[in-house]
Amino acid sequence: MKGMRTFLLMSILLHIGPSAAAEYTAPDNSFTLAVPAGWRVRVAPLNGALAGQHLTVIEPANGGEERIVVGAGVAMAANIQELSQQAAALAGQYLPGARLLAAPVFARHAGLPMVEQEYQTYMQTAWNGVLLKGEFYFGVMAIARPAQREFIQRKGREILQSARFNGLLRNLQLERLVAGSWINSDNRTRNTGVRDKLMYMSSWTVAFSPDGRFRSVKESFVDTSSEVYAGGNVGAANTATGRYRVYGNTLVAEFDGGGRQLFSLDVYPNGNGINVNGQLFTRQ
Repeated sequence: MKGMRTFLLMSILLHIGPSAAAEYTAPDNSFTLAVPAGWRVRVAPLNGALAGQHLTVIEPANGGEERIVVGAGVAMAANIQELSQQAAALAGQYLPGARLLAAPVFARHAGLPMVEQEYQTYMQTAWNGVLLKGEFYFGVMAIARPAQREFIQRKGREILQSARFNGLLRNLQLERLVAGSWINSDNRTRNTGVRDKLMYMSSWTVAFSPDGRFRSVKESFVDTSSEVYAGGNVGAANTATGRYRVYGNTLVAEFDGGGRQLFSLDVYPNGNGINVNGQLFTRQ
């Protein structure tokens, strides 16, 4: 009897497995989507312009070359037209030599503005669909060999259509942890001769207030004193203020003078240090 139950259970799993799609939810709950049967998921961090954000990579479980890359995060665009331009620029970074095959196609999906774009390189073809929801984006890029163009476009569209995009939630815990004043210092001395030296000192101080305000002060000092040549001191300071908020591990800084910038943000376990775009700040 036990053997019969095991046989029946295996038969059911073998029947369901190849045809059933698995539901996947992003670690930050920003989206949920259906992963096609026979495909698997892994997560990869991003740097540069999308610092602090992550990509979900969907790939064949059998080791095939096709890739479907899914991402959600804070958009640096005010509208879908700007977002399409930024998406094309990012495509050029991930697909060197990529060129647009046609003009972007603008539409709406689930009530949200959407753009579709198709790229081609010598070795790859890619379909890209991107949604804009307030200040957040959700994008799907499906990549394959040119011979698989229609197949990979169909898979990319299926994944986008299956997705529920929730936007991003504020990381209030991380906002509380970074409240306070932090400093990053760099002091270097370089000998330029037997009795000549060049000393460089810089500091970057950032204060985060619990009310969502920040103040950033960057200072630098160069001592060119020399026993051989006439010396001098050069100093400079740059101050910026504005408002901040954190989504996941992305800090969004909106400056009082206009404009905004994204930073990756991590807090060290002891709470006495933070990592901002790879730079260590210690608590003052």
